[in-house]
Amino acid sequence: MVSTDSIACPICNYPVPAPSVLGQQVKCAYCGTVSQSIQDITVPNSVIVGLIAFTAGAILGPSVWSAIKGGTIALERKTRERIK
Repeated sequence: MVSTDSIACPICNYPVPAPSVLGQQVKCAYCGTVSQSIQDITVPNSVIVGLIAFTAGAILGPSVWSAIKGGTIALERKTRERIK
């Protein structure tokens, strides 16, 4: 598939077709400058938020759970079962 996106030539700002893969070289049709693509790698915000939420839940979850009365009772019961 041919990309319809374009980037600006770093020398003359002429629109050059955007490279389809990282590291692909493109040549400016106006000035002839050959440049190698260095595209930014972006991570979707939902992935970042998900990772932060998972980490916070794994670290803070047990302490929050043990702070409430129902969680304290359940932890005490599990502890007594394992000690026996």
